[in-house]
Amino acid sequence: MCQLGLGKAHFIAYSRGVAYALQYALRNPKSVQSMVIGDHPAYNTRFHEKWAEKMINSYKRYASWNTLFEEIALTEAITREAFETKKEQYYVETPEGIRKRYLKDFPARLARESEDCDLASALGYISGKMLILKGKEEGSLLNEEQIKVFQKYHPQIVYVQGAGHDVFEPRKQAAEAIMHFFNRMD
Repeated sequence: MCQLGLGKAHFIAYSRGVAYALQYALRNPKSVQSMVIGDHPAYNTRFHEKWAEKMINSYKRYASWNTLFEEIALTEAITREAFETKKEQYYVETPEGIRKRYLKDFPARLARESEDCDLASALGYISGKMLILKGKEEGSLLNEEQIKVFQKYHPQIVYVQGAGHDVFEPRKQAAEAIMHFFNRMD
């Protein structure tokens, strides 16, 4: 941010990105103007080796987009149209074939370098307002005890109807909450 000449910025963080944004707030206490937190506690959880193993074992190359679609369609309820729309978010085509976007050693590096860390103290370094988006359905990563940690800092909390962990679906409710949050700052 310094290289860009920015003194303070507004952060929107989701899932594990919340832990990274809060770590940034700890390291740069005067830089975070406000923060939107998407369904993740103020805690960084260590990645375990079994998780890394599972991710590495799922790292497979596919000969064609059609081969990939056929394999995904065996276990997921996805239409061809939905697949075509989202495929390049998660996969990349290389000369060796189609593969997941991350490199095969990435999960192992994450597991080695990650650690359990309580980041609640970082919430005190957010100089402005805070918005918490919590999924109301099963799958949300935030429980009521974790919400209480955030409540000490007087955030606005929005319970997103019809969402578990992915609080940006349905997009309309999340988008309205974020726009309302930023419009109130003026």
